[in-house]
Amino acid sequence: MSYELDGFLRPKSEYDDKSESSSSFTTTTLPQHLLRIDAEERDDVYGSPTYGCLDRIPMLSFPSTMKSGQDKHPYIECKQEDHNDTEGRPTRRSVIPDSTNLAVDPSVFERLRGWYASFRSKPTWWIAAGIVSGMITYFAICVSLVEPSTPDYSEQRASPAPEWMLKEKGIAVQKILKNIGPIIGANDGLVVASPSHGERDDLPDYYFTWTRDSALVFSALNQLWLLPPSHSPTAASATASKINLFRSYIISQARIQDTPNPSGDLHTGGLNEPKFHVNGSAFLGDWGRPQRDGPALRALAIIPYAHYLLDRNYPLDIEFIKHHIYDPHRINSTGKVVKNDLEEVAHHWSQSGFDLWEELDGHHLFTILMSMKALEDGAKLANRLNDSGAANFYLEQAKKIQNSLERFWDNEANYYISGIPDGQHPAPVIMHRSPSEGDKRPEVQTRMMGRGDGWPDRELSDCSLPLSVVHLNQDLSSTRETFASSEHSHDGDEGPHSFHPADPRVIATMYRYILSFRDLYEINSDREWTDGWMLGRYREDLYDGVGKSKANSWFICTHSIAQVFYLAQSSFRASGSIHVSNLTIPFWSDILSERVTPGDRWRKGSDAFERAVHRLGEVADRFLGASRRYWDEGSMSEQVDRQSCHWIAPHGLPKT
Repeated sequence: MSYELDGFLRPKSEYDDKSESSSSFTTTTLPQHLLRIDAEERDDVYGSPTYGCLDRIPMLSFPSTMKSGQDKHPYIECKQEDHNDTEGRPTRRSVIPDSTNLAVDPSVFERLRGWYASFRSKPTWWIAAGIVSGMITYFAICVSLVEPSTPDYSEQRASPAPEWMLKEKGIAVQKILKNIGPIIGANDGLVVASPSHGERDDLPDYYFTWTRDSALVFSALNQLWLLPPSHSPTAASATASKINLFRSYIISQARIQDTPNPSGDLHTGGLNEPKFHVNGSAFLGDWGRPQRDGPALRALAIIPYAHYLLDRNYPLDIEFIKHHIYDPHRINSTGKVVKNDLEEVAHHWSQSGFDLWEELDGHHLFTILMSMKALEDGAKLANRLNDSGAANFYLEQAKKIQNSLERFWDNEANYYISGIPDGQHPAPVIMHRSPSEGDKRPEVQTRMMGRGDGWPDRELSDCSLPLSVVHLNQDLSSTRETFASSEHSHDGDEGPHSFHPADPRVIATMYRYILSFRDLYEINSDREWTDGWMLGRYREDLYDGVGKSKANSWFICTHSIAQVFYLAQSSFRASGSIHVSNLTIPFWSDILSERVTPGDRWRKGSDAFERAVHRLGEVADRFLGASRRYWDEGSMSEQVDRQSCHWIAPHGLPKT
């Protein structure tokens, strides 16, 4: 029986009427440069230095060369070559022997050459754009760089990405990989927040691994490396040398899940512990704990990899899923990382915890939205693994979360608030300040939480809101139907709380968050918000990177708004219309520099529609441009001083 390479190997007879004896098949020796794969030398959980790196290459072979019992997925045994990579680290190459003969359709041979050339060439520009506007945004909720969602910008822009954006993609990936153990001195697979140990008075000690940050880093790598075979025929080649990195991360998280800590253990809430030492041991100092977004984000990071392995369907992949990711027959069991996290989220999402800024204990929109998405995605994985009972339970809990989102919508101030104190309802609306430009802009109303509820006086409009939109909408198609129902049935002001980037309530919330920084940072004093502002976590923030004084702008927050606007732009193009509701009049009036009429519906192809989506992209570009002014050869710190423009807080974050 002959085989062809088609994502993963299938008997040719399954999808082609050609017989095995077809004259189109010839015996050929494939050149080594097509079959050489670099892989870091790492031991797997069984102690084997080759399991996980591709030391056995799927082959197209005659039955005489098949290994016994492998009539469906045969392999070629490869020899190993030791060498050093470009940074001097010992690595291995898996190389097919020179004399190996394969039964190959000549067209497949040509496809292999094409795939190889494609893989070696520059990535398409939209990946780079996603890295810059998505991945680079993700620390602080992450010290990471995450590309949760990579919208198809090709519909909005006719020209390729600028050279600086392509360059930044390479810098971003390089910085990520340098912060993953063992390179940085951490255990294998652990992501380090920063190499900063607090060795100077102006530097904090970030030499820890955060569950949230690590998950968002690997979510970014998923977007870059785990393209399904149906989307990219180069997927197998492009990920061959990276497969060990994902497995190392999963195994490192299994060990952390099994480590008792101040939040508990595997059975008593320990999965919600926010950070650990870089050797995987528990951090015992005072901290804002528990943080319930960690298990949800970790599940979201690993689930795409599980689907990738299931699609590939190699026997060792299925075993890895069962032993290290998800076993339907084991609950709260050591090593079953995703199953453990999903059970934790499903049973405890309604309990209070600290926010992603590690400051407020209560119920937080970001955390609850990540929990909802984790349960929805977890249900899909559970169904694929024949765990239908768990899948139904996860979906039931996700529905309950969706029904609870109304608590975070302020009907008087007309925006989403980021959190609610435990056991209390949102505080009453008060007037914060008057408009600065006569009657051109509406008076801004905000919530202030008083000290009586245990929270400091603070508006509940912060950077977690755009980050929620970015991370929730990794796949816009999954929320498009919900949004369409909301927009067309209720004019966008009522209906399901989808938190879709084009939902009028979300747009109003983003607008409110941006305007909260008016007249706050001197570095923004010479421009309007539509020209691109540097943004911070929240207006009243005091954290200056080391202590408490006056906080500054953050790269991640500035980038997150740009990403939300790119997502909204992509969504409007996909839906084909924009409805101007009472909620979005101020936003569109500013974007277009003219008053708009409530009730207008701009449809695709009209001048109004095309101008609106074009301007939305322009404004997003300007937020990235504002940030880029403070980059240093593509690298970034955590904050930019509100007056001097100097970097604040540690360098070397994975986001940089």
